[in-house]
Amino acid sequence: MDLSDVIVMVMMMFHDNIVLFTDAKIAIYECNRVAKNKREMNDAKSFFIIFAPPLHRTFRSTEKMGKIKNIVFDFGGVIITIDYQQAVKHFQQIGIANAAHVLDPYTQIGIFGDLEKGKISGEEFRQQLSSIAGKELSWNDCKYGWLGYLKELPQRNLNVLRQLHKEGFRLLLLSNTNPFIMEWAMSDQFDGQGHSLKDYFDGICVSYECGVLKPDKAIFQHLLEKENILAEETLFLDDGPKNVAAAVQLGFRTFCPENGADWTKDIYQHLK
Repeated sequence: MDLSDVIVMVMMMFHDNIVLFTDAKIAIYECNRVAKNKREMNDAKSFFIIFAPPLHRTFRSTEKMGKIKNIVFDFGGVIITIDYQQAVKHFQQIGIANAAHVLDPYTQIGIFGDLEKGKISGEEFRQQLSSIAGKELSWNDCKYGWLGYLKELPQRNLNVLRQLHKEGFRLLLLSNTNPFIMEWAMSDQFDGQGHSLKDYFDGICVSYECGVLKPDKAIFQHLLEKENILAEETLFLDDGPKNVAAAVQLGFRTFCPENGADWTKDIYQHLK
């Protein structure tokens, strides 16, 4: 009997009151979230969160999960390295003095969130941002602000995407993003070699087109239905703990690398 067998035995004993995580960062996040909710609800019922390092056999429930066939990648923080402070600086340069208070590294709010939810168009965002800046901003001004998030597109990431595709995995993108960033990403300027983002993926799902932002579970369900895939056969990579925690609750396998980290070797441990 190895560690994975012990974990399954414990999970069979406690059923719905136990959740397994193989990522320490997500386990800590979920532990704090559950504890807070139970305090607010005055709920004394036991809830077990187990953290175990990635195993050769990974479990999400009392049954073995299927073979991974699909890999879903976040864009900012995984495919590209993001720089929040640089984005703040770019928006300040075009006249948004309070950029540090209205931008977020993961999930946008205000008109920035409305844009990424698809509640307003790129042109409506330009007009509203112009009002905030107190001067007329062009589309390219807005694009300059958003592209401030882009710090680096590591070639190693693109290389492993090509390799994973050759190995037979279906590669999908799930991103909180907007028309300004995607205008660049979907152009032949994306990788500096004449290829766009769509050349690296079998399917792309972006928040402003489906009308919802991660970590809302609806965006994950939209992806599953759109691509006709199963969560238990899918590995999800995202640098946002809240996003990964939401995916775990739907049955995805997950991997939460740090923004800018080299995940190209570690990913294979999660595909076993």
